Amino acid sequence: MKLFLSSLSMAVLVIIIPLHTYAQTATTDAKSAEVAPTPRLPDGHPDVTGVWTNRSDSADAEDFQVKGLVAKAVCCQGRLGGLYSAEQDGKVIRKGDRNKPLYKPDWWEKVKYMELHSQQEDPDFTGQCSSQGVPRMGPPEQIVHQGDLYVFLYAGVGETTMNTFRVIPMNRPHDPNRVDQQTFKGDSVGHWEGDTLVVDTTGFNDESWLSPRLGYIHSTSLHVIERFTRQGNEIKYEVTVEDPVALLQPWVLSPRTIKFNPNPNAMLPEDSPCSERDEAYTPVR
Repeated sequence: MKLFLSSLSMAVLVIIIPLHTYAQTATTDAKSAEVAPTPRLPDGHPDVTGVWTNRSDSADAEDFQVKGLVAKAVCCQGRLGGLYSAEQDGKVIRKGDRNKPLYKPDWWEKVKYMELHSQQEDPDFTGQCSSQGVPRMGPPEQIVHQGDLYVFLYAGVGETTMNTFRVIPMNRPHDPNRVDQQTFKGDSVGHWEGDTLVVDTTGFNDESWLSPRLGYIHSTSLHVIERFTRQGNEIKYEVTVEDPVALLQPWVLSPRTIKFNPNPNAMLPEDSPCSERDEAYTPVR
């Protein structure tokens, strides 16, 4: 059973982890972002490898220290307390965002139905324990570079609720066989445009949603372009969503910033439980 923990990006989730192994304080990060030069690879491109701590731009999310530990509040606090309340409040907050995908007229009724019945229809709530897909899974928490490959690692907190990965080959066309498979994460290829790493992904199924709870569905013609631009100790993460079947025009998501964790011993947390055997032991409200 997919637990309500799957909406960590909406819930008041507090992650407590040792100060010496994970996130740095917000003040330290701000100073390092201002003064740190952008490290570069031998070929001159920015080095985007390392552990990247997701930070919300919301004033409701901040770091605070408790007896030598760092606690990170992810997203927003529910009015009534508990994960269920935070999910509902998070939906209201996101629905107020003016940056919305514009669907073609024959898609609107389905979008509205999916939003109204999101707890039954959103694959992240229906017990499938499947990938949230791109771009919903957001930026990775760790980036690894080996030769002509980049590997994106996801920690199971924030947008994506399971430890997962994506492999990004550089400077090659899409593999037709992989595109035809139509998977949750699609077929991704990368290239550099100046100092920006561009990841182009296509070959999706139509089972994932673009965003939680709002009914933002898509067709198998989904095409996602992600841009990673490193400046100092920060990466600007930008996403453009194209779907000529479902959308009237490309949807450009609001840019986000992820910050570098300079600790060489930084590690990613284990993902949350997602199976029937955990249901009796994990409170969800």
